Amino acid sequence: MNFDQNNPVVKLCAKGMELEGAAKNLDAFELFKQAWDIASNDFEKFTAAHYIARHQESVADKLLWDQTALNHALEIDNETIKAILPSLYLNIGKCHEDMGDVSSALNSYNAAQNYATHLANDGYGDMIRAGIKAGRNRVINTKNYKMENYKNEINVNARPESVYQALTKFIPKWWSAHFEGASDKEGSTYTVRFGDSIYKTFEVTQLQPDKKVVWLVRDSVIDIPELQNKTEWIGTTINWEIEYINDSTLLKLTHIGLTPHVECYDICQAGWAQFINSLKAFAETGEGMPFKA
Repeated sequence: MNFDQNNPVVKLCAKGMELEGAAKNLDAFELFKQAWDIASNDFEKFTAAHYIARHQESVADKLLWDQTALNHALEIDNETIKAILPSLYLNIGKCHEDMGDVSSALNSYNAAQNYATHLANDGYGDMIRAGIKAGRNRVINTKNYKMENYKNEINVNARPESVYQALTKFIPKWWSAHFEGASDKEGSTYTVRFGDSIYKTFEVTQLQPDKKVVWLVRDSVIDIPELQNKTEWIGTTINWEIEYINDSTLLKLTHIGLTPHVECYDICQAGWAQFINSLKAFAETGEGMPFKA
């Protein structure tokens, strides 16, 4: 991403980096805070928050500022921002890991890995890729984590192209009628809503026509009384695999990051069971059972 060197926020952050290099961290932090105070758009807020995060004394405060930087970065309408997202997710994953939240850590490391294809093949890119790999390995191998992602599969009496189209063009017909955005191209984003208290925003990260669909959860809230953690889906990945066998289509769903120790697991696996059957009905008959209330 090209940075406008005349931008006042960029100027303050550049001067702050110079002070960091001279070991004047307190002075650098003051400049980064000034940059945040004058930031007026998502790019400027992302930039300032990223540098402020580096100077937090507690992991919880660092996580707060890293998440703030990520939230603003995701709102920037520029394809080149995707090369920065791996490092942001990597920082957030490390914070979660240091705080003992291995599920959220792995979700963030997985999100970083999903965007790693946008990294350049240079020293910086190699460093971030190595960091992501090391982070995932640490979390997966910890005694507190079991790699048991939610899985489901179902036979659909329809051609693979019909199932693929249900996942890319007709989500409102089987999942939720409250649909915003687009889901038929890599890089497109969409949101599904279930009343006023539940929504999920996805980015389509991979499409293989009639074979595979992958979504990354960029934002999500499940605001129901049963849950204390209402944002557990963020950073998880939905992986659909389509295979034509014996005149029917086998559809496999893996929700990477939705594991039994996640608070919403029982509720979410029941929801997936309901809507994967709705998808099957739509692909076979043209009539699904989406949420409409």
